[in-house]
Amino acid sequence: MKNVLFFTHSLSGGGAEKTVRRISGYINSHDYGIKAYVCVVYDDPVYHEDVDNLIVMEHKSDQDDSRVKKGLNVLKQISDMKTIKRKYQIDTCVSFLPGADIINVLSGIGERQVVSVRNKESLFTRNIFKKIYVKIAYRHCDKIVAVTEVVRQDCINFFGVPQDKVVTIHNAISDMNNDPKLLDSVLHFIDGHKIIVNVGRLTEQKGQDHLLRAFAVVHKIHSEYRLLVLGDGENKKELEKLASELGISDVVLLAGSVINPAAYLKKSDIFVLSSNVEGMPNVLLEAMQCGLPCVSTECGAREILAPDTDAGYETTVIDASEYGLLVPVCRTDKEEQMLAKGILKLIVDTKLAQTYREKALECVSRFKMESVIHKWIEVL
Repeated sequence: MKNVLFFTHSLSGGGAEKTVRRISGYINSHDYGIKAYVCVVYDDPVYHEDVDNLIVMEHKSDQDDSRVKKGLNVLKQISDMKTIKRKYQIDTCVSFLPGADIINVLSGIGERQVVSVRNKESLFTRNIFKKIYVKIAYRHCDKIVAVTEVVRQDCINFFGVPQDKVVTIHNAISDMNNDPKLLDSVLHFIDGHKIIVNVGRLTEQKGQDHLLRAFAVVHKIHSEYRLLVLGDGENKKELEKLASELGISDVVLLAGSVINPAAYLKKSDIFVLSSNVEGMPNVLLEAMQCGLPCVSTECGAREILAPDTDAGYETTVIDASEYGLLVPVCRTDKEEQMLAKGILKLIVDTKLAQTYREKALECVSRFKMESVIHKWIEVL
């Protein structure tokens, strides 16, 4: 029996945290000769039922801590991790996200160290210190798991990682929570209307400001449509102000974070991913799992929607791909207009929208746990 430790800062969050919960749970419920542990810095009791063998670190930083104090806490966390690896006789430790990666590689006791790269980190290394510790993690680990081929090429081309050191393993999806309960505010908002839905943190990266401007164009032509945005974040007030300036406040609802997005997705008509950049957008797969036709920017969705094309290609037009519409990332008014036209295309071309609905589950099947787990087992 091999002991594997999955390490990330918390169980709540985006794709990295979902992957930790799903992979560790799947391994522990199947006979692979592996016992999976999960270690986090910050506890999230709401997710305790999702994981077995949970370990919570002793030392952690507060948001208001100085850089010096945070740095000292990282040293303490490295010591904590050494203790954990020894106590549980860990054979392989897999870390998720750069902060966890550096703790993983600097706490080695002879175990195999694997780093899971979730994004094109070259886009997030403006801070010289982050670039340094990302390079240290990539240099000293035994294997790198990239979430997409684009991310894999970024590791090779930008960070100089040897090709044979990095492997691509896509995120796996699992059955979603089908709890039919919806917030009363949402039920009232969607009643009798067609719904365009977006799911994501309200941050600059997710591009909801572009989506609001595109939707304003759509709503002028098709007033029966409303926009539902699920997620919370620091840009909420700015987005509410923008909706007011665009005159669409009464047909846009920023509903906040929800535990059961599937229930909301199934009540919607079109899913739009407006992000500027994604590692691998799980939410796109979740929308397709609910049978929604999708429009996405070229944020990292090509490997999902157009798998037989060059993963690094970025369209400059509306691309009616195999499993959904791809449009350019919104950097100017021109691209926002293109996003609007992409949404309008799915509204008007009902035959195309139905084709995408019918092919959605075919696309999703490539990302079922059964399809990717053997790659993880090989790495572990």
